Amino acid sequence: MFLEEAVECLGLANVAVVTGRAEAWAAGQGTCDVVTARALASLDILLEYASPLLAEGGTLVAWKGRRSADEEEGALRAAGILAMEPPEPAAVFGPAGAERHLYLSRKLGPTPPGYPRREGMARKRPLGASGRG
Repeated sequence: MFLEEAVECLGLANVAVVTGRAEAWAAGQGTCDVVTARALASLDILLEYASPLLAEGGTLVAWKGRRSADEEEGALRAAGILAMEPPEPAAVFGPAGAERHLYLSRKLGPTPPGYPRREGMARKRPLGASGRG
């Protein structure tokens, strides 16, 4: 797997590549300093996946494409529920000048009871959806 090879080639210590659902990784809850995601889900869903895994003070790093006001609004709602800072975007430029955004969100306190929800619930009933939370 590419990520495992990259970790080995770079000689990175204290890095775990986990293949599986975030909601199902019980051993990882509250243990991660950083959770990264790229092309996985909307920001509100990423916050819900990351919050239970992050230690307090840990950070979600999410790569996204163009900014979306609706997605950022949903992320703001989800962050408030999950004891996370609202994700802050920073523009980054990739190949051929393609603009992407890197969102950072720090965990401020303990994950609320009831999280992680069972597998699939974050996508089925996103916390950032209007009228939720």
